[in-house]
Amino acid sequence: MLKTSIIIASYGRPAQLATTLRRFPVKPMWDFGAELILVGSAPDENTAAVFKQYAEIAPFTVKWAMASDPGFAHAQNVGLTMSEGELIVFTDDDCYVEESYLSTLHAKFDRNAFQYGCGEIGIVHPEDDPVVANTEWWSFEERVILPPHSLIAPGAIQGANMFFLREVLATTGGICQVGPLDNNDIMTAYLASRAGYTGVMLRGPKVYHDHGRKRNSPEAQRTRDIYAKITGAYFAQLIAIGKKDVFEFWKTRLHGPGGAIDFRRLELELRAAADELAWLQESSRPERSAKVA
Repeated sequence: MLKTSIIIASYGRPAQLATTLRRFPVKPMWDFGAELILVGSAPDENTAAVFKQYAEIAPFTVKWAMASDPGFAHAQNVGLTMSEGELIVFTDDDCYVEESYLSTLHAKFDRNAFQYGCGEIGIVHPEDDPVVANTEWWSFEERVILPPHSLIAPGAIQGANMFFLREVLATTGGICQVGPLDNNDIMTAYLASRAGYTGVMLRGPKVYHDHGRKRNSPEAQRTRDIYAKITGAYFAQLIAIGKKDVFEFWKTRLHGPGGAIDFRRLELELRAAADELAWLQESSRPERSAKVA
């Protein structure tokens, strides 16, 4: 049985964080000898207080820390250095982990068939927007394999419920952000694929996303816009490292529901791509170049 570490990064939402931890499955963590790693993505006394209180009462291993530098991906990498598991699971502070999550993940995880992937993400309230970190659009019954050396589509791997063998993250350099947007999933997954690892979209292990953004609300639209910017930045990263087939893939995403071109999304993606290319050109951080080389 693979020792498992679950990492949650949080900042500025102590009430939501406390609710998430109250609903966190306790007995399975004990039964599987798993550990929970809690990391604040910036100094925040209220978040730290919730971490400390939970660590004191939990009957399984809980480690926590506050990252000295801001950034969600950075906080997750801090958590990664603190973890001891061979299988690393990432979820968010507004996601409720299903009681059967660990038993299902361990039953279905096959390191010979895949080494990283994404589990199911459902919404908590029917009125919440289903586009925000959600996998209920999946149409398959069991799993979809993402072959090595393939282009990982936006949304295939989602940070609210993603998992990696430790060796994969050691090879990719840990959780990788996309430019200043600090996205934590899409580029990390692509680098895993590029390194020769196989991914999976896996039914079974599930979390419920309590994001609170109602259908057709301004908050939901802002999140959709953020996704478009992340996608554009991601495509720019691929272009910058010579992934030529990204242009063909990009064309398949031009049309929205009904077949019409989604000009709002396209504009946001193109602007973000241009900003990302400018950011890459100006960036001189050697560790950045090492991750995408």
